[in-house]
Amino acid sequence: MELNSFTFLFLILPIFLLAYFLVPARGRAAFLIAVSLFLYYWNEGRYALILLFLILVLYLAGRLNRPAAKARKAYFALALALLVLLFVYFKYGNFLAANFNSIRELFSVPALRFKSIHLPLGISFFLFSAISCLVDIGRSTGGEARPGLGSIALYITLFPKLLTGPLIPFHLFRKLQAEWGVTAKRVLLGIRRFILGLGKKILVADILARTANAIFSIPAEQLDARLSWIGMAAFTLQIYFDFSGYTDMAIGLGSIVGFDFPENFRYPYASRSITEFWSRWHITLSQWLRDYVFLPLAYRILDRLKKERYLALRSEHWSYIGATVLTMALCGLWHGAGWTFITWGLYYGAFMVIEHLGWKRPLKRLWLPFRHLYAILAISFGWVLFRSPTLSFAGSYFKALCGLGQGSGTVFLPAYFIDKETLLAGLIALAGSLPLTPWLSGLAERLLSRWQENRERSLRLSIAAFRLLYLSGVSLLSTLYLVGGSYRPFLYLRF
Repeated sequence: MELNSFTFLFLILPIFLLAYFLVPARGRAAFLIAVSLFLYYWNEGRYALILLFLILVLYLAGRLNRPAAKARKAYFALALALLVLLFVYFKYGNFLAANFNSIRELFSVPALRFKSIHLPLGISFFLFSAISCLVDIGRSTGGEARPGLGSIALYITLFPKLLTGPLIPFHLFRKLQAEWGVTAKRVLLGIRRFILGLGKKILVADILARTANAIFSIPAEQLDARLSWIGMAAFTLQIYFDFSGYTDMAIGLGSIVGFDFPENFRYPYASRSITEFWSRWHITLSQWLRDYVFLPLAYRILDRLKKERYLALRSEHWSYIGATVLTMALCGLWHGAGWTFITWGLYYGAFMVIEHLGWKRPLKRLWLPFRHLYAILAISFGWVLFRSPTLSFAGSYFKALCGLGQGSGTVFLPAYFIDKETLLAGLIALAGSLPLTPWLSGLAERLLSRWQENRERSLRLSIAAFRLLYLSGVSLLSTLYLVGGSYRPFLYLRF
């Protein structure tokens, strides 16, 4: 099921594409639903019933979405509560039980005995998708056609986006479905995007993961400044190329089957503030949180505030602060059931509040490289929280970054964790994380416009040939590394 697995790439994908293009256009939706359910069942077994349950709940919501339906509000409230409870049970059941047992002695309460709860693959993504579908159905005015069973089932199960997104809101998916169709241009663009995403994962992220995983596995008391900075830089680049690599593969597959999925990344490490970073990183999640959490919270808080000012701040600022902190705390929790993730979300919430309350203006006056440096340092320090197994480990890691680590630097040497392959992957990642490709494309177009027509045609053919060789090389190298190396799942599959 995982898009970078050998079985998927060389067995499932060719068979699927051959069958998909042979199926008549009117039967492709049903075919995609069946294949998606089969692939999820193959990986998760009986937990595929969760998808069927969500489809049923959402379909009933669509049927009840009529002004005359007496049970409409009650059903929507019950359905939303049920989706949230499912999310909490599977995602946080173990975390809540373990934390309860750790503090139970303070209240003389017997310990909970529980079996470990299995976390189904992609549950954070498809349950947030289900919530989006339910809310969008409830918000609809009735002037538009009610979604049918097939539309809802396709939205929930569509396998390229099922496990790690992009997290497409339901109202946007319905527009994409209206424009759905297989074309030669979409297929070619999809193949190119898929190959580049595979290369990002295997040729960059997986190589950098060797260094990041090794350094973050060192005991905290053995860390020194050199190792901690190398590990932080490696993970900062690894997570971007890992997640954006999957997104490229998902968007590519979606394009091949006829969907124009939205972009999920827009060079986030070129940001000049933390607020800008969250408009570039995991864009579909940021937009989901904005539309379904932040804005409803902000308006609700503002409605509850009776005065124009509190403690010298306008009510609008307090509304922003409350909604931002709660939204980013949820963002952290969404990524994982652990105090490090909650702290990571609050860390970003604090930066966004500080920028909103006044830091944004002086920041804009700084020299551009200093603004980039501020953003990338704040982002990289945040990734330490994200990657650390515990808050105490994160604290020791931050000390080491500041030169206060306890490591002697003689037991674990940087040379043990860096080789020529890692250095090359790091340089490629550094270049690829900056918007060099759009700049080079624009430069090439400007140069081509100055050439005579016959020379322009020759140069365009040369560029096309180079792109073909480049994609062939990425595809071949990715295959060789996949065959000869160890398999590494995508990081976001655990969310």
